[in-house]
Order: sequence, then C-alpha cells, then structure tokens
Amino acid sequence: ADMASEAAEHKAEGEEHEAVKKYSKFYGAYSAFIELEVAENEDLRLQLARLLRFRTTRTPAEKAAKEGMFDFGPAVAVSKMRSLDEYIADATEAQKAKKVIYYLAGTSADVAKSPLLARFAQRGIEVLLMTEPVDEHMVQRMATYSEWKFESIAKDGLVLDDDEAAASKEFDATYADAKAFIGKALKADIERVVFVAGPENVPGTVKSSQYGWTGNMERLIMAQASAREDPMLAFMAKQKRILELNPRNALVRDILARASDPARADAELRVTIRVLADALAVASGYSVRDPARFTAGVDRVVRRLHDVEVSPLGVKKDNEEKAAEGAEAPEDVFGLNDDDDEKADSPLGDLGASLDNDSFDMDALNTAMDMWLRLSLLRPSLLRPSLSCPRRLRPTGPLVVDARSR
Repeated sequence: ADMASEAAEHKAEGEEHEAVKKYSKFYGAYSAFIELEVAENEDLRLQLARLLRFRTTRTPAEKAAKEGMFDFGPAVAVSKMRSLDEYIADATEAQKAKKVIYYLAGTSADVAKSPLLARFAQRGIEVLLMTEPVDEHMVQRMATYSEWKFESIAKDGLVLDDDEAAASKEFDATYADAKAFIGKALKADIERVVFVAGPENVPGTVKSSQYGWTGNMERLIMAQASAREDPMLAFMAKQKRILELNPRNALVRDILARASDPARADAELRVTIRVLADALAVASGYSVRDPARFTAGVDRVVRRLHDVEVSPLGVKKDNEEKAAEGAEAPEDVFGLNDDDDEKADSPLGDLGASLDNDSFDMDALNTAMDMWLRLSLLRPSLLRPSLSCPRRLRPTGPLVVDARSR
C-alpha cells in the first residue's frame, strides 16, 4: 500500500521515477493475484482495491475519443493506468451525484473500439477498460468501492441524463410502428428494441439484460467444453439480448422510415435488419449465433447493392403460390416464416417447458455461475485444463443445481 501511494504521488514525474518503476514492476507481476484476492477476500477487499490499476478511456487517446474515433489503442504501461481513487476524483458532477463507476470488460481488441463507449466519450465520461479474464468477476463480487457502485455499460438500463431519457421517449412515440416491426423480425434473438440517442456515426449496440451475460462473460464461460453440456449454462447462453438503436444515425433512420411504411416493410427489409443486428452483436463483443444465416444475409445485401440477381426468399405466401403452380418452393434460409408461429419457443430453451420464469431460481443459477468462474478464472492461463484449481475451491462432488424454487 505504501509503495502504491508513493508511486501515485510521483506519477506526474513519469516512468523514470524510482517509486513509479518499483510499483510498475510489482503490479505487473502480481496484479492477477491482487484481483483474485479482491474477489474472494471480503475482509481485505477495500485495502486491496486501492492497489488496483486500470486502463481507461483517458489513457491515452482522449483526443481521439472526442473526435468520435473510439480507438483507445493497445495496452499501456502500468504508470499510465489509473486507480479507482483517481477515477472518482476526476468524475463528472453528474457521476458524483449518482456515485457510479462505469466499466467495460472484454479483450483488449474488443474494448478498444467498442461502440458501447460512444455515448460516454461524447459526454466526457470516463470508463474503466477491464481486459483481464478475472476483472468482470472481481467487480461483480466487489459491487461497490467507497460507496460508489460499479455499473457495466454492456448491460441494459443505463440512462445518462434527463435529456437522453426525453429523447428516448420521443423516439418511441415517433417510431412505434417501426419498433414493433423490428421486434417481430428479431424475436428469436432479441428480447426488446430500445432507442437511445448517441453519436451519428454509431448505429447502435447489443446489450445483455441486467441478469444476463455480457459478451465477455459469455465468451469466458462457454470457452469450456464442459459448459456446453450443462443445461443451466446452455440456457444462459441462449438468452435473448437487448438491441439499442440510435435514430440519429443515417442508416438506422432510413431503416426506421421503411419499417414505418407498410408498403415498404417487406421481407427484404427484415433480412437487412437481421444482418444489422448480427453485426452490432459482434461489435458489442458477442458471437453470431447462426453464422450461416449471417453470411447468407451479407451475401444478399451485397448482391442487391451491386444489382446482382438474388434468389427468392422463400416467404410463406410466395411458397404457397409456387406450390399452386406446381413449382418447387425455395428454402426459407432466413427463418422469415418463424414470425407466423402463434406461439414462441419456450423462453427456457433446453431446460424444457416444465420450467417458467416464475419458478426459475436465479440464486441457484448465480451459484452455478460462480462455481464455473472460480474453476476457470483462477487459472493463470485462461481455461488451460492442465492446471488445477486451488484446493479450497475444488468441488467435493458433482455440481448439481436445481432450477426450481423449492
């Protein structure tokens, strides 16, 4: 702690100062162990949290962010990383009133250019960039620091100010029909569509619900082969996401105008919307759930752009006409006829229709997730099966989680 305090005092003098060099060397060697102890040791959590250092959107490309480039570059030296105390001291007045620390977890490449940062960079709000595998788990366990709560910008529900809330309500009223059309087109993967005003060069983002997995958490947990065999984790991986669209973006505005017009809201537009939603999911840190459908959609959009002939979409009405003529009906590659189903699939997927949201035990699910994270993130090299878990965290028997509330 004394070493960290001394390094902070001489930070302005640069990397050559002896105290800065000394702490940089220490933190580079032991940062992973410090983060693990912050996550697991409640008694020393606050003291250890003061030692933490993070990349943020102010290190080192603040100018680029203000210009709308949102490229925060590769990893930076420890001496240029910022502590939680520095973050709080430099927070905006609105942030200080809410006492919120914003963060984004993911790989260095994902967070450096993430569209999720756009709204915050536009308002000069600093965001912690957490690029270590254990970071997101650590923050979820820590929850608060000096009465400031941590809030992931990759989760739904963030409203930065009253102006943003008013703009969202106005968009909802203006594009009500378009919102319903888009929601129906994406009902297999998207829980709901939300309008959020942002920079004009960012069409939107894809987020998780408050209890869902962010793209980073999904990547970490599902990287384990055994996770795919666990019905509880498989269910979480299939959860629907939140699509945030920015009506100030020219592309989104055109799509909304077409979707609002019954004469132009056709099957081709639904394909375009699905391609856009998948592209935004990838940009937001998620993987594409149906790569074949996505690549077919990109191919179709590019062909139409260059006036190259495209195959029929296989919409139910057209297929019925083909059948009446005795011709072979085209395959419904994009699942456009799914919207005709009166009853949607069970929201619990592989867990079966016998479970529903009212009887679902979120505490049990959190327990299962916590065990998986302990077994995976406590390894120095991510998910390397040859490394063993510390004895105090080894399960004594098979992990069984009952999804029903008893």
